[in-house]
Amino acid sequence: MRKLILGIGLGLAVSFNAFALSFSVTVLPGTMTNVLSFSPNQGAVLVKQVTLTSLGTSASSFSLIDTPTNSLVFVNPAYSNRVSYATNFSNLPGSVYTNFYGVVQTNTWIAGVGAATNIWALVDIMNNIVPATTNYYPTRLSGASAANATVIFGPNIGGQLNGYYFDQGIWATNTSASGTNVITIVF
Repeated sequence: MRKLILGIGLGLAVSFNAFALSFSVTVLPGTMTNVLSFSPNQGAVLVKQVTLTSLGTSASSFSLIDTPTNSLVFVNPAYSNRVSYATNFSNLPGSVYTNFYGVVQTNTWIAGVGAATNIWALVDIMNNIVPATTNYYPTRLSGASAANATVIFGPNIGGQLNGYYFDQGIWATNTSASGTNVITIVF
């Protein structure tokens, strides 16, 4: 029975490893290259291992960025939203109250006939001051290599346990001033 379970376990391990794909790119100094393009609608890609080979006589470094294009930044446009808060105020027109945000406001609600009362209300305001923001696409992995050397990044190597998930695409940079990188990914 143990041999059967061990055989099934080894068979599954071999079958999962058989589906691993690899891809290599050459990245010149100070440039950025597309390693793998995919649509965000297709899901995420799990990169299990990255191999950096530095060609030349100088040390080399790289970054893998989760971006759909060669742009490192994206902009969230400005927007408006409605904010609700609960408060209490007097129902007399012209009476002053302090709202939830600490701003003094004048009551413009016209009360019916009767005595002044303290009223609890849900107040809606438009927040028109949410500005546009510029954000950087996430860098999933950065590393370096000595001249004419190869470094492997992956599970259980360098403290990384799970691999690297990319949601939008994989672009590689060569952040060194000189020295060409060859980057190989296994996914």
